[in-house]
Amino acid sequence: MTLGPVREPDGIGWQHAPVETVATVEVGIDGEQRGLLGQAVIDGVRYAAWTEPTTNHLLVGEVDADGAGRIVWDAGGTAGGAVGGHLEADADGNLILGIGQLTDWAKAHGSGAMLELDPAGPVDQVPVVVSDGYINPFAFTTTDAQLWVADNAVGADTERIGRGDLGGRDTFTPTGVEPRAPSAMIALDDGSIAVCGFLDAQLLPWSPDTGTYGDTLGPCLTGAAVLEDGSIVTATADALVLLPPPTR
Repeated sequence: MTLGPVREPDGIGWQHAPVETVATVEVGIDGEQRGLLGQAVIDGVRYAAWTEPTTNHLLVGEVDADGAGRIVWDAGGTAGGAVGGHLEADADGNLILGIGQLTDWAKAHGSGAMLELDPAGPVDQVPVVVSDGYINPFAFTTTDAQLWVADNAVGADTERIGRGDLGGRDTFTPTGVEPRAPSAMIALDDGSIAVCGFLDAQLLPWSPDTGTYGDTLGPCLTGAAVLEDGSIVTATADALVLLPPPTR
């Protein structure tokens, strides 16, 4: 059994100040992509997505400093990869979950998908399929009622980026670059987005207008977040990195 803590910075001096553990949950980590996979906060309640250590089921539920609480949804079994599990809240107070093609749910459905969950719903609720056709839609962001998704690729296919609220993977723009394994996505103030790549360990801006990547904004391996002043925090293999707001 492994404990996966969720922590948050403490004020302006977050680089050096002690951190507070706001939630903890027991997770299964067998395989490449199991573990504590995502979190989101709605009306002061923290939700997480994780793989349960005994069954390896992908669960979404409430979490706090005392551990896991009410389970919102049980997605069933997972494989070691293509789990998905990133979690965000949309403007209507729903949970948005990206689920990969090797989960039991996706195998029954026919593909990975972007799902909408009712945070107050029962554990056996039927999720709303926002869009599908995905391989492993782990990197996505919700902004201005838009859902942007960067999906992975297998074989001779290419990674793709597009609006998951308008259509599935087959409607997305191919990136046309070497595989990056998108691991996180953020929305920037200028209306563009930025995608973190697990393989190149860089945060690259993506222009929806041109359908191309720009020059790197800085190092990024597994996660990224935008602060109130426009600064960006990224997660690398051994540190949190503070990047200045991108210049226009």
